[in-house]
Amino acid sequence: MNWRPWVVGLALMAGGIVNVALLITEEIDPVRVPKKLDLKTDDPLGMLALTSNARFENFKKYGLPTDMAKTASERSGSILKSRREVLKKLLEDQKEGAQKVFCKDAELPPRYSALSVLILEEAGKRRVLDPKEIAGWSVQPWYLSSPVADVYDAVEFAEPRKDDATAMGIAAILTGVETKAVNGEGRWGDGVFGWSFDNVLSDYEQVNIRNTLIDYFALMHAIAELANEEKGICN
Repeated sequence: MNWRPWVVGLALMAGGIVNVALLITEEIDPVRVPKKLDLKTDDPLGMLALTSNARFENFKKYGLPTDMAKTASERSGSILKSRREVLKKLLEDQKEGAQKVFCKDAELPPRYSALSVLILEEAGKRRVLDPKEIAGWSVQPWYLSSPVADVYDAVEFAEPRKDDATAMGIAAILTGVETKAVNGEGRWGDGVFGWSFDNVLSDYEQVNIRNTLIDYFALMHAIAELANEEKGICN
């Protein structure tokens, strides 16, 4: 009996099975993009002007209480008073990288995309860069594996959208609990013990989340103001 046809046939079948298995098990690098792709029209806060005059009201629209919004606004002013020319030059010298972060047509709105360059992770904890530390707009390693876009989508496009959605979303990212915001768990969930910005400030008091939020929004807005001014890199 000639076994060759049988051997060839079995080899072909085995090859097909392996190929199918590879297709099934091949790890596909996920591209984290929000479901809402047209950010210019879909971003719930896309109409906000990134200017010094609008700064305080913007912070309130982000969901910060009045006292935090006032402090953040004052810190933005202090940053620009002392670092305006340095930051402006960095924006101009590294225009391409900065446009991907601080312009309204970036992949994510500046309030989220700026996390990629203004937040440093050390020993598992995230902190806001001191303005004097900023030397460019390189994306930080932690951001590459963080589901920031998923958080943006989960909190900003929830129905109904909550007034403090941005503050809650950014807080989840800064404390490293993005999955809670994405999955609607804990303080980012529903029910009596669910969604609560006050409780987030209390629960994460040990990592000083209150001041970290103020520092981040202040720095982000200050730089975004420079980028979006009349002769800025975004215009």
